[in-house]
Amino acid sequence: MDEEFVMGQAGAFAEWVRVRTGWSMSLGWAAAIERHAGAEEPLDVFFRLLDEYRLTTAEDR
Repeated sequence: MDEEFVMGQAGAFAEWVRVRTGWSMSLGWAAAIERHAGAEEPLDVFFRLLDEYRLTTAEDR
């Protein structure tokens, strides 16, 4: 079975984060989150974005 890895560097999550935030994904979504987390913990930003991604993509199914 050929399935896309959603969390890969060029996967659906990275594309969603790019569109949602306008951040460059040239170094991947993890680096973008670390770079733009500001005072917030990068893991907190990641899980907030992941929750939002899951909610918005669940509506599309």
